[in-house]
Amino acid sequence: PVHFQNRSYSIFNIVHSVDNFHPKGIAGGVLDVSFVGYEKYGEYLGWDKKDYVALGLPKYDILSSLDPVAIRKKYALPEKYILLLTPNSDLLSTRMLYRVIRDMKRHGYSVVLKGKTPKCHKPWYRFMGEKYFLSDVSFYPFITHELIRGSQGVIGFDTTAVEETLMCERPLVNFSIKPYRDKSAREGNFKQFVPMWASPFCLDLDIKDWKSWKWNQALPEFMSHFGKTFDYKKIQAEVFSVPGGASDRIIDFLEKNSR
Repeated sequence: PVHFQNRSYSIFNIVHSVDNFHPKGIAGGVLDVSFVGYEKYGEYLGWDKKDYVALGLPKYDILSSLDPVAIRKKYALPEKYILLLTPNSDLLSTRMLYRVIRDMKRHGYSVVLKGKTPKCHKPWYRFMGEKYFLSDVSFYPFITHELIRGSQGVIGFDTTAVEETLMCERPLVNFSIKPYRDKSAREGNFKQFVPMWASPFCLDLDIKDWKSWKWNQALPEFMSHFGKTFDYKKIQAEVFSVPGGASDRIIDFLEKNSR
């Protein structure tokens, strides 16, 4: 902070899904304003209203131009697939993951897996689906956004990509497996995701113990979810923001408020 005490310029922060910089940046005097996706984001995290402005997020401006057919051709993907965002390696047994993938295939879906290194990667993931992506080979458009848009739906494991899935307008089945989710939803950076997990496009399955969980009983609801239609624009407006135009709004704000 000492290097910023006499600055003659403004510093702005565009938040990611989970922001850990804003409170320290404001307290240390190295940040003037954060740009957030929607008004309640700052309210959920207890931020002072003068320190942030809701203008949307530029990373979603490109979504309207993403064509599912072109995406499937670009990455040589099957026409009908579910995208599975691989879980933290220590939170779910490979046996259970195999059962999920097996039953998706039995119901006529291919399964494409997307992981990240190191924590969401096991070597045998690449053999469990039709395709497996580990590296982020494209950042704008972000490959995860492309894979979601090209899919018929997404499977996640308490993933914060619930936000990306909503913005890309695809149904999500979320397996709640993180032992710290409840605490983070009350006290930490998961507060902003709770309304998304609770909204209609997301089938949120609370799994406390995989060994005793009745997978076969849940399977019909699980499978039918991917065939449902939802008013995504309504959900976006209620729990996040409708994508598009954020870059223009941010540039306009900067032109009026920079020093």
